[in-house]
Amino acid sequence: MKSYFNKMNLKNIAILFTLIIAAACTIPEEKKSNVNKNDAVFNDIELNSFQLSTEKDHVKIISIGHIHSLMVFDSLRAQLYKEISEAKPDILILTGDLVFYNDSLEWTKLKANLATLDFPYFITPGNHDIGYYHDEEKGNRSTRQDAIDFYMKQVGYQYKKIETPYADILLFNSNDKKERILAFDKLHKRSNNKQRIIMHHHDDHQLPTALDLTQVESHLLVVGYGLRTLII
Repeated sequence: MKSYFNKMNLKNIAILFTLIIAAACTIPEEKKSNVNKNDAVFNDIELNSFQLSTEKDHVKIISIGHIHSLMVFDSLRAQLYKEISEAKPDILILTGDLVFYNDSLEWTKLKANLATLDFPYFITPGNHDIGYYHDEEKGNRSTRQDAIDFYMKQVGYQYKKIETPYADILLFNSNDKKERILAFDKLHKRSNNKQRIIMHHHDDHQLPTALDLTQVESHLLVVGYGLRTLII
């Protein structure tokens, strides 16, 4: 398996990551939180895998995350999605922190950007996507479940399995309880010789759960910070 950085417009990417780094300095630390009512219940969208068929000898995947600062820069955000589209991936994986405040206006803007794409895309949530930032920056987690419910109305899932001819990709909600993450992993244990790619939002040291990712079998782990192009 090879991994390449996508050769996008360097000026735009430099601006993008300057904004991301500035925003990261002001984001309060995510605390451990029981964020779901049920420990191991998944809906039909989460249980049903997406199957990608291709006659090519490879699959091109772009992943990008932690871009919530772009919510206030409409033209730069539109340019980012335009350049991703021009790169012609087979799949786009959005690895969390796509919106800042998790409100209707931001999701309307994001959906308008995603509607310009002509290839499948999938989302794994970051803490900004499933929390109300106005509350959580004050340390108030009492609205977290309401925020998750709002996210689910926008996206419909927190977990997903994507099957390609060359690798299976599992998307986790790394904000979630350890029990739910491991339950989803157990549902989709490796049953063939294909490689297994795990994608979620947080770096290992930032996981809000007590999850040890060595408990999850993977050949490649991709987290939400930055932009990557994978050729599998």
